[in-house]
Amino acid sequence: MRYLTSGIHALAALLVLALLGGCSSGGTNSGTGGNTVGKSTTQFGSLSVTSSGALQPAVTSGGSGTEVTGLAGAITNVTLALPSATPVNGPALLKTTKIAFIRNGQLFLMDADGGNQIQVTSGAACSDVAWFPDGTRLAVIRVDAATGFKQIYTINTDGTGQTRLTDGTHRIDSVSVSHDGTKIAFAQLMTPAGASGLVYELFTMPATGGAATQVTFDGGIDGQPSWSPDGARLAFSQTIITDPNTGANTTGIQIMDANGANRHALLADTVKITGAAAPDWSPIGNTVAFISVHSGGTDIVLAEVQNTPVDTVKVVLNGTTDWDEPSWSPDLSHLAIVGPGPDKGTGTLWSLPAIGGSPTQLTPSQAGVGDIAPAWSPLFTKRTLVGKDGTLGTEAVGFLFGQKSTVVTSFLAFSTATPVSAQIATTTGINAGLTTYVFTIAVPVKLTRLAYLNDLYTLPTQVIGDAASSTCSGAVVSFDALTGRVALVIPYTLLRSVNSRPSATVNGDTVTVHGAFLGVWDAAGSNHAPQGTSEVRLDRVTGALLAVQ
Repeated sequence: MRYLTSGIHALAALLVLALLGGCSSGGTNSGTGGNTVGKSTTQFGSLSVTSSGALQPAVTSGGSGTEVTGLAGAITNVTLALPSATPVNGPALLKTTKIAFIRNGQLFLMDADGGNQIQVTSGAACSDVAWFPDGTRLAVIRVDAATGFKQIYTINTDGTGQTRLTDGTHRIDSVSVSHDGTKIAFAQLMTPAGASGLVYELFTMPATGGAATQVTFDGGIDGQPSWSPDGARLAFSQTIITDPNTGANTTGIQIMDANGANRHALLADTVKITGAAAPDWSPIGNTVAFISVHSGGTDIVLAEVQNTPVDTVKVVLNGTTDWDEPSWSPDLSHLAIVGPGPDKGTGTLWSLPAIGGSPTQLTPSQAGVGDIAPAWSPLFTKRTLVGKDGTLGTEAVGFLFGQKSTVVTSFLAFSTATPVSAQIATTTGINAGLTTYVFTIAVPVKLTRLAYLNDLYTLPTQVIGDAASSTCSGAVVSFDALTGRVALVIPYTLLRSVNSRPSATVNGDTVTVHGAFLGVWDAAGSNHAPQGTSEVRLDRVTGALLAVQ
């Protein structure tokens, strides 16, 4: 937002290999599951699995709090359930969420505790970001290369699918997406009717793009809009220039209907708050968090929105330094805020308990690094992975999922034409000195679908999606056992002329897998061998890709 305000370590993990389809069998380590005839539903931790006909008992392997589990059968639904979104469950709930932010002009994502920081964009500078409610897309303010103007783009959390929504003719600043995902509010630089000079006014537009509607007309500097949970109102910052010669100004927060009607100040004149700006409307209820700039620093303040200005506020962080840009966690338990960096122009991100207290630093203080514009993701209480509107398809013949403690960290689903014969087993013994597990899935015909995702806030990577043209007999999948995330997916085909069934050998810290491979997909969904390969080398400890031959 941000014209109004200032602005891994190497993982040591156990290698887990999964051979999907047509693999040699080995010792079996079977867990418990539903061996019932007819339609049945079985619970595997937070996953609810519905199958039609017999469901193979689950096979599970892992250690140190991380497990990978496989199931096969005619699976009609897999639903992931999360705890209810109540503040009392805050710390546990937030493990499943993400924080988007801008670092030195590029969009990043990280876990709620600051871990797993991933860069999403490169190139043209970004300045603000907001989540769509599906958790897989973001609205971002980014410089348009053709015009040099900041514009609104939508982008998937993996960096794909970037689409410009605004027409490129005006400079855009600050963006907010309504909680139902249908509308976007933003500030636009323009010349007011019948006047000279430039001002920022607020507009709304459909979240798919199209004609924008102007909703403020005060000829000042309006910005930093934030939607109410029901989409009926907006909170925003208003700056009034009190002395054009010196640039002196006053800043406050306004509340209005989404069409610009029924506008009033958030705070009554009796409230001794100065420099109120950067409002963020809580995703549940009528509380707005904002900053109050004063001579000693910046406070983080909460106020309840009413139909008239309010005279009561709560200061949750007294500012002896420059705090900025509060963003509510989806369960209301915390605020992500911007703190100062080691030198001018730098910044850090912190997590502050919403009831007040000491903030926890999430990103490190680094010279020349500015972290700004935090935006906390929505919280899912349920997500359908397989079934009607399923993230990974409407049905599956089997799946593997990783979890760290009780948090599901990855999910891979596959299908074949004859589900009744699919069978998953585990094999041990690839890595001497380490506990290594190999999953085998026996399928009589080719795989017709294979897709995976590594957390709830990414779109799935589709490895096999065209049943008609598929020649895939299975796949090798490595899991990072420290995190439970998919590290590599390596689909293969069986050639009739040679024994092309994949085989693995170990030499020191390298595992070499031989076979007729169709590609090599990594954790981020990139294919490192689009023309295929016959040899892939993996790190024996982490499961990461070392080389493609």
